Formats: sequence, C-alpha cells, structure tokens
Amino acid sequence: MKLLVPLYIYPLRDDSLAREWQEMKDAGDAGVSVVAIANPGSGPGTEGDRGPYSKGMQALRDSGVEVIGYVASGYGRRSEIQVKADIDRYKEWYGEWLSGIFLDEAACVFDDASDGDGAMCARYRGYHQRIRELMGDSATVVMNTGSMITEKALTDALGPDVVWNVLENSRSSLEKDFGKVATTFTPITKKVTATTKKKKTWKMMLGCGGDANAVEGPKVVEGTPPAAPPHVQGRAGFMVHGAARMSYEEICHWVNQLEDGGWSHVYMTDKIYDPDSDNPAHHNPWDAVPTYWADLAKAVGEISGAVRRDFDDGKIPPTTAGSSSSSKAAVSS
Repeated sequence: MKLLVPLYIYPLRDDSLAREWQEMKDAGDAGVSVVAIANPGSGPGTEGDRGPYSKGMQALRDSGVEVIGYVASGYGRRSEIQVKADIDRYKEWYGEWLSGIFLDEAACVFDDASDGDGAMCARYRGYHQRIRELMGDSATVVMNTGSMITEKALTDALGPDVVWNVLENSRSSLEKDFGKVATTFTPITKKVTATTKKKKTWKMMLGCGGDANAVEGPKVVEGTPPAAPPHVQGRAGFMVHGAARMSYEEICHWVNQLEDGGWSHVYMTDKIYDPDSDNPAHHNPWDAVPTYWADLAKAVGEISGAVRRDFDDGKIPPTTAGSSSSSKAAVSS
C-alpha cells in the first residue's frame, strides 16, 4: 500500500524546503511508500514555478518519494491539445524528477461526452499513451474520477497498470453510507455475529495495537469502509477529508481494512472541505497535511513491511496532535 498525497502546497519557504515537503521527504527516507502529487498551478505552472518546484521535487525523489504532476482533464471535456500540452510541459520542465501524471477530473463513464461512440475511451487512452511515451513504460498514471466507477469500458481501454482514484469524499459521508467507526476499542476475542456482520471486527496489524505484552492484549476497532470496485481491485485510490480526531488505532484500523478491500493507495486528512463556508480555510482540503501525518505514514509503512529502523528511532516520531489518550498508549509500544 502507498500514500497518495495531494501535495498542493508551495515547496519552499524562505528558500528552504516547506515543512510539509520535508515531512514527505522524511517519510521517504524512512522507507514509507509515498506518491506525492505536485500542483504548481492546476497544471505545470509558470516559468517562475520551475526553480522552486524543481528543488522540491528533487529533494523528494532523492528520498525515494514518487512525484507525479497534476493535470486537469475536465471530465473528458477539456481540449485534448491543452491536456497533452500540460503533460508535455511537465516532461520538459520536471522530467528528471517526475514519475508520472495525476489526471484530475477524469471521466467516470465512457460516453460522458461522446454519446457512447467510444471517443471517451480513445481520448483517455491517448493521454495514457502520451504519458508513457514521454516518461517511460513504468510511469505512474493515476485517473482521479473521485467517485466509485462502475464502468469497465474506461478501465479496460487504459489497461491493467493504471491507478484509479475512485473515492474522494468526506468521512461523514462515508460513515453515513458504511457505518461509524467505533471509538471504543473492544477485545480481539469479540465474535462477528449476524447482527454485527456489517461492522466486522478486524485484528490490528503488528505495531498498531498497543503493547502486545499488556494485560488487555492487542485491540481492534469496528466499522467497515467500502471495498474497491472489483475491476480496479489492487490499483484503487481512496482519499478522505474531514477525518478529524483520528487516533493511531483508528488509522491502523482503516489502513488494514482498506488493504483488505483492495485499495492500493490511501490518504486521509482532518482538513475540512466546505466550498460554501465563510472560512477560506475550508475551501481546499489539500493545502495542508493532516495533524496526524506521522501516525498515518507509520501505519502505511508498517502494513507494507518496508519501514526502516530510523522510522521508529525518531526520524518520524508518532504525533499526538488530535489523538486520543488510547492512541498515545498504543504508540508507546
């Protein structure tokens, strides 16, 4: 599993790496698999962005973080010339450090703008081919539909090696549809019965359930996030905003269930998205990392089995910001 981070944050502050970019670098140095989406200006930006973003991208790549560039596709309605020009510009300006492209506003069904004549499939297949021609066959291509795509035509047209970010929603909406995540942790011996089958009990991964030698033993939490659509299992992205007060146990619980549900890329943040709010801080949930970033990075790193020793030796100390007292106890293991 990888972290798919919308890093819509300027990379430098006072000529030094911005804190959020430094946190991505630290995670990469610790062995966490991170895919950071760079977004200079809803696309490759301007000439003035080149220097700062080149410096930021190089720092991340040197630490093992994948960097992919943001390109808007207008749900298939944006000019193909403009979309391909953005892809070309990313290659020209940042090709040395770029791993691929994040195609935002991706079409959800093949006939969104083509009345079923197959033009939509051909359009996105053309974007996919352009990216691979410029950046190599191993380039990362992420299609951000933001909704649970059920149309196989698009996924079949682009092939089996494309990541589909098919869920971008608020935690409150998810809980309304799939059940609230419990904040009271129950013993691992709790059984799943007919009345609780929609709120299955999951064992925490090693390192996320507290001290295994403690009297109460490992702990679990309840709640079931949705599974990835069958035709994108193992290559599906999951982004949630408005996930406040996430304890370490909750984060680990979600990460476990998401991997079990076929999700390959995940991101959660306590930033709120409310475009109608009078508070401008609520207009963009991707302009900061979550207060529990370190806990999220550690959980994903642990489940992937790739976190190096320096992660636990203080390179990325688990945060206590926004965490419950139970999370502090769990992290102390």
